[in-house]
Amino acid sequence: MFGAICAGRLVQTNLQQVAENQFVFQLDFAESLNHIVVFLLPTAPFAPGMGAKVYFQWPGKTFQFLGYLTNDKPSAIFRLKNTIQSLSNDMPCIGVTAILGISVEPTVNFVESPAGEAAATSAIAKPLPPTTSIAQRILRNLYNFLASFATSNLPPNALGLGDIRPNDTYIPLRVFQDWHTKFLAKINNNPNFLDSDDQI
Repeated sequence: MFGAICAGRLVQTNLQQVAENQFVFQLDFAESLNHIVVFLLPTAPFAPGMGAKVYFQWPGKTFQFLGYLTNDKPSAIFRLKNTIQSLSNDMPCIGVTAILGISVEPTVNFVESPAGEAAATSAIAKPLPPTTSIAQRILRNLYNFLASFATSNLPPNALGLGDIRPNDTYIPLRVFQDWHTKFLAKINNNPNFLDSDDQI
């Protein structure tokens, strides 16, 4: 009924049913996980009005709510990196086995989620923004930066080189190089800044 893919690994095939509407995946070497994709198999859609809540659990800890699946949202990517903070300092962080839990429930339960689950969703494992959204934000930032340096004043020796016209607007190449340097610095200082809703 469900599938899961840990980034960089093969598809998980070890789904176990532990109750009538509850399923688990065992995730070996979970300390190395950053993201996980959970999906509904196309051969087994939910009954009308039903969906699934997805949870993550470290050994000896409580389940942490990640998000949900429905027929309208049959897959989701969850970020697990911050859940490692739930491991205690005395627990070994090599070879840890975690549990991915899935609970099939009426979708009305998703609207009335407890505040703790909502907080866990936003603070621990929010779904990644779509790639197109990230690309659009990067391009908008690049365009705005470059446009602020556009000029129609060319050096006198530039006329007559290639397809340069006197009334066109130009951007010095060094401006793009400056933007690129600043953008890489932002990534190096905060590798997760593209995941946030903040302006780039």
